Amino acid sequence: MFSPARKLLRQILAEIPACAPYTVCSVDLAKGKTQVLVRDLLSSKASGVVSIRANEAVAAALEKMEHHGIGSLVVMEDDKMHGIITERDYARMIIVAGKSSHDVRVSEIMTREVITAGNDASIDECMVLMTEHRIRHLPVVDQESVVGVLSIRDLTRAIVEHNEEALRRMDDRARD
Repeated sequence: MFSPARKLLRQILAEIPACAPYTVCSVDLAKGKTQVLVRDLLSSKASGVVSIRANEAVAAALEKMEHHGIGSLVVMEDDKMHGIITERDYARMIIVAGKSSHDVRVSEIMTREVITAGNDASIDECMVLMTEHRIRHLPVVDQESVVGVLSIRDLTRAIVEHNEEALRRMDDRARD
């Protein structure tokens, strides 16, 4: 049988409209949204931003992504962000076009108009940005400096952890 807290959560979730495909719903029963901020999430990740220069070959970008186990790189010149390159950019603009990643420069396929979030943004706000713009990687900017990059996986993991903690607290309260 389910605990009283889990029964209550099931009732609340049943009243929430279904999420569109590929979006993540999260519920903080006390406030109705997650309260985790980007700065909190970044503090738990490895520090540093992995970047590449615009004039480097796409092959170099792929090697760097593979080496670091990531799916995007911030394109930087003189400590300023000029764009972002992702595995999706490579798949769509190199593989599909039949080009060689050794012959194409990062500047030719990078996204120049980068969607970013601030350190004070909530995870929910980041999820909305990523869903609306159909992106999987979100650079975090603080006073015009890139301080990190969040992936959809980072946000999903944080939401799940946050909701599990909320359930534990509700179970504890129900037992008292």
